[in-house]
Amino acid sequence: MVVLSDRTVVCGCTDPDKRRPLGNLSNQSVQEVWNGPKLTNLREAVAQGALPRFCDGCFLGIAPTQSGCRGAVTDRSAGPQILQVEPCIRCNLRCPTAHCELNNTAKTRDDALLSYEDFCRIFDGVGPNLEVLRLYNYGESFLNPRATDMIAYAHKKRPGIFIDSHTNGMVFATAKRRRQLVECGLDYVIFSIDGAYQETYQMYRRGGNLSMVLENLAEIVRLRDEQEDPRLRICWRYILFNWNDSDEEMARALQLAREIGVDQFTWHVNSADDAFSSNRFRPGTPDFEQMRDGVWGSAGGWANALTEKIDSRWPSRLLAEIVPKSDRIEGAPGERVSLKATITNIGNTRWLTGDTDTRGTVRTGYYLFKGANADDPPIAEGRAKLDARDVRPGELTKATLELNAPREPGDYLLWLDLVAEQIDWFAAFGSQVVRIPLVVKNS
Repeated sequence: MVVLSDRTVVCGCTDPDKRRPLGNLSNQSVQEVWNGPKLTNLREAVAQGALPRFCDGCFLGIAPTQSGCRGAVTDRSAGPQILQVEPCIRCNLRCPTAHCELNNTAKTRDDALLSYEDFCRIFDGVGPNLEVLRLYNYGESFLNPRATDMIAYAHKKRPGIFIDSHTNGMVFATAKRRRQLVECGLDYVIFSIDGAYQETYQMYRRGGNLSMVLENLAEIVRLRDEQEDPRLRICWRYILFNWNDSDEEMARALQLAREIGVDQFTWHVNSADDAFSSNRFRPGTPDFEQMRDGVWGSAGGWANALTEKIDSRWPSRLLAEIVPKSDRIEGAPGERVSLKATITNIGNTRWLTGDTDTRGTVRTGYYLFKGANADDPPIAEGRAKLDARDVRPGELTKATLELNAPREPGDYLLWLDLVAEQIDWFAAFGSQVVRIPLVVKNS
């Protein structure tokens, strides 16, 4: 569910002009809109694999669950898994794209700022399915003076959800604003910086000051690193245009990102007006294929991770060698069985471990299949935390997986892997899954 600054609800982030409104939270509750006829019919169409007329002209496509969520929910009527809220439609820059120019010159919203009180009311009514809060859409989110208060409220009320936001970085020119960003409970923030020199940077970020943005970014990283248990992960995202896609400027930007100490640096292609998007790095070109691992949207959410908080080299790889203590598990129906394993980090990413569903947390995970082969969907899934607090590349840890044996005797198959929560299973990065037979016998 996407909520605009004037509380209009639209289906996705590609509707800045409110051409497909689903309701308005000024006079409706979240649940009334979510279970109203427009969204109910839309969900039914999605479930049937049909593209309704409502979606004409929208290129988002149809996916019942986005990659930021753990899986499809049982009761979709209970509310959205992802809530995207636009705190502000105003912007302090004048980027040359049609929707930005329209939003800055015309009255596309009845209210330019979402009030803190409205945000709290909306958030409180969103329902139990919520896993991700995205505090951004169009405009510069942090021009809303209560944006970090909104994040703090959401984090306090629902500490298990993942909260992220975007910014052009210009608004963090004071120590107070920087500290608010670091301490509000935000999990992940993207700084949009499209150039390594002022001359090229300002061709898209019109009115922007590259030196100021980089100084703000460096200070935020420094404040974040002073925290005893830093929560915030920081990404520099660089849109590639025809004027900033030289090897020299791209290398300079990446080096600046390393020196500042951001956690992630990603390239972004063809996201603005096609007339000035990079021709060199269009998908399918040889140059694009060479740097695919660093492209936002092509290599996963942690593409091009830099620091050991996420990764230590570029590009990132989540790889593990799992050595089980036993090559077979036996148990009686319903019996609690266990499997111990030694696990080595053979990738180049530091694993942030724990026993939570926080995005990026690395845990042991398994799927259980009925039969000796994984021909049908799994009948169970589970997690187990790793013994070590964090695991650096080359280090070894251990884990103990416990589960209840199925109540029906027979042969089963356990797939053992690691999972970076809300990102992906390690197998998606090329890691080898361990397959362990599980035999259930009557005692």
